This record gives sequence, structure tokens and C-alpha cells, in this order.
Amino acid sequence: MEISCNKRINFSRDEEQLLVALVKKYKSIIENRKSNATTWKDKEKAWQVIEKEFNSNSGQNVRKQLKEKYLNIKKRTKQRFSNENRYNKQTGGGPHTPVDITNVDIAIKDIIGKHTNYWIK
Repeated sequence: MEISCNKRINFSRDEEQLLVALVKKYKSIIENRKSNATTWKDKEKAWQVIEKEFNSNSGQNVRKQLKEKYLNIKKRTKQRFSNENRYNKQTGGGPHTPVDITNVDIAIKDIIGKHTNYWIK
């Protein structure tokens, strides 16, 4: 069955973990903060390699959705750790509300942890 370019793919947990593992291999390129023409080309090549490896290891054939999915996972991870930090710093009564942090979130934290002061207390 052919998937149209406009169709959104629902990623399973295994596919999310595969995507994060592939991004981790190329994190020095993908998470590079420089924004010159060479860096942009390197990032585009890295995403093409990730796309090929992802498509060969999963049953899906996705193109531009991988980068968007990675950025969404990264955003979700930052939000979860922010919520956890906020809950840990709250004072007063009431029960502690634990934040559901997954293995994917921990892997994302490992990828972007060195590039930001977001995680440092």
C-alpha cells in the first residue's frame, strides 16, 4: 500500500526509539548550533542517511516526517522535565504528581543535555 505524502504516520514506541537511536549516531551534526551553508548541507545529508536507515529497519516509508517527529519528541521531553522540575520545587501540601518520563525522554536528554543549560540545576 502506497502512503501519500500528506498522510501522517503514527509512530510506535519502537519506531520512536529507533529514530532516537539513529539521531544519537549523528547528534554532533544534527544538534550543531552553527547556521551556515555548510552546516545546513551536513544536516540535510545526515537526515537523508537517517531516513534511509529508518526505512530499512521499519516497515514504513517516511520522508520529512522524521525530522518533524524528532523535533516534537524533543519538545515533549523538555516539557516533561520542566514539569518534573517544577513539581519538585513546589512547596505546600498536596500529593506529589509524578511525571511520566519514558526511555525515549531519557535518551533525548542524553542527546541534547550537553548543548543546553536546561538540565543543570
